[in-house]
Amino acid sequence: KVYRSTSSYGTYSYIDKTYSTSYSDYSVSEGTTYYYKVSAENSAGESSQSSYASAKIASTVSKPSTPTGLSAKMTSAFTIELTWNSVSGAESYVVYRSTSSYGTYSKVGDTYSTSYTDMVSANTTYYYKVSAKNSAGESSQSSYVSVSVDVDLDAPTNVSAYYMSY
Repeated sequence: KVYRSTSSYGTYSYIDKTYSTSYSDYSVSEGTTYYYKVSAENSAGESSQSSYASAKIASTVSKPSTPTGLSAKMTSAFTIELTWNSVSGAESYVVYRSTSSYGTYSKVGDTYSTSYTDMVSANTTYYYKVSAKNSAGESSQSSYVSVSVDVDLDAPTNVSAYYMSY
């Protein structure tokens, strides 16, 4: 009989019976360490369980590569649209922003597409980077791209008011 646990000192659950001196476990998850014990069984009963043996299931997925081709453009007075090239194996992307090219980049959003729209403030230069993510982790951040938001917010001129009485 074959028993399995996810902790060496945990509870071992019966998972299968084999008539061989080897066993293949197909109901496992990537990145998990499993601990196994076995016992022998015959008409007289079952032996005590063996010492444990462990196996860590390796991940077959690797982190995605760093996105390339990041570009940014103003789409309205306070909106910046970012686009970049798709990365093979990426499940999503993370967008980072800073107000200094070498400053701290803070996460501003996640997206499943290769574009992101950011709402910004006037008269500021923004720097953006993007990374790709999947179940194995997050790539390094891309090279930055910058956009200067220069919006003239002068008060309107030539405004007239009329009083109308009914």
